[in-house]
Amino acid sequence: MTPEKKTSFKGGGVILIGPIPIVFGSNWKIVVFLMIIAILLMILFTYFFIQ
Repeated sequence: MTPEKKTSFKGGGVILIGPIPIVFGSNWKIVVFLMIIAILLMILFTYFFIQ
C-alpha cells in the first residue's frame, strides 16, 4: 500500500460585468492580485474605448 499524496489547488478568477468586477479566489493573496488586475483592466478600458 502506498500512502496517499495530499494535493492543494490555489486559484482565482475575475468576472467583469460592465464596470463591476467580481473577484474570487482560494487565497487572499490571489484575490488582492486579481483585484489589482481588475482595476488596471477597468482603467485601460476607460482610456482606450471612451475617448
